Amino acid sequence: MTTTSLKHIPIISIVALAAIMFGCRSEKVPQVVIETPMGNITVEIYTDKAPVTSANFLKLTDEGVYDKGGAAFYRVVRQDNQPRNKVKIEVIQGGLDDREVAAPIPHETTAQTGLKHLDGTISMARSEPGTASSEFFICIGDQPELDFGGQRNPDGQGFAAFGRVVGGMDIVRKIQQLPDTAQYLVNPLPISAIRRKSMKQYDVTLETLLEEMVSCEANTYFPEYKCLQQSSYDRRSLSPGNSDWYANNDGSGYYRTDTIDGRTEKVLFEADGPGVITRIWLTTQDRIGVMRFYFEMMSWEEGFVDYASTIFWYGE
Repeated sequence: MTTTSLKHIPIISIVALAAIMFGCRSEKVPQVVIETPMGNITVEIYTDKAPVTSANFLKLTDEGVYDKGGAAFYRVVRQDNQPRNKVKIEVIQGGLDDREVAAPIPHETTAQTGLKHLDGTISMARSEPGTASSEFFICIGDQPELDFGGQRNPDGQGFAAFGRVVGGMDIVRKIQQLPDTAQYLVNPLPISAIRRKSMKQYDVTLETLLEEMVSCEANTYFPEYKCLQQSSYDRRSLSPGNSDWYANNDGSGYYRTDTIDGRTEKVLFEADGPGVITRIWLTTQDRIGVMRFYFEMMSWEEGFVDYASTIFWYGE
């Protein structure tokens, strides 16, 4: 949840806040690149949520097991090639085609990790729970029947999701459409390399953030994100010659008032779900007041970032 309280605050452009919030991504979420003749697929690996499965995949990647073993995408599952399955899914599957090069790992269910099989999710293929080793698949579209409790596998244990595609979903969809016989590609698509992406290659800077903000392709990587806009502008600020120019006074554009620790605050913006504040413009004639951001429904002492009027550059 993000809540903003406005009280006669000066004009402030807060683009830097977005870079600060996204900047921690490179420290916490490793990425790997799956290289194919059709193009590259970049995947974030959720080591914090699925530590066992992620560690296994990164170990095989770092040791070059996929590169040395002749990995490939060899199976595609579409609505039109699974006539005997009552519960249908859409995925592409790759790896070493079950050649015994890695030991099986314990099964991390989505009930344990909190992850879901959404569009672009990467997950481990298996037969029985605890048999996954090197084979993986990528979801095309949301696939809830692959989560814990889903019925694609009769045991109801689902599959072990451990990351998500953040670049190259167009390549994934093209692979899914390649010619197949009974789900297995007529000509398996070689994976020339699976390598860990250098942190320096995707460190988030203000420049890269702005590029993502205007990129239609980048916006499709996170379909659960919302694009929201809110303003407390009350239309009384008609021209610079008026005495109330830049005096929005929170006239009518707020949701409600909250009382927090004895303070009365006017709530301008509130939203649930993932996202980031990218830009805020605040206007008034005087340069006093406090703006507060509350994140993840923390208490105000724990969760707010307090930007006073002296921190950022003022426009006139």
